[in-house]
Amino acid sequence: MDKNAYVEGVAALYAAEVLGEGLASRWLQLTSEPVHQYKLGLFLQLESEAKVRLRPLLARSTSRRE
Repeated sequence: MDKNAYVEGVAALYAAEVLGEGLASRWLQLTSEPVHQYKLGLFLQLESEAKVRLRPLLARSTSRRE
């Protein structure tokens, strides 16, 4: 795989996780159903943790790119 394609792919995944985290956070604010709050809380946690796990890959990729 081309290094630039890899870096772009990791950056796209990270951006998608940031978007998903923002959406889940907003949906969580808008619901009052406890079951929905629980499920959206789990989804928010998933998005947040995925973002955190992608950060080192993104940092490593961009620092070597220069």
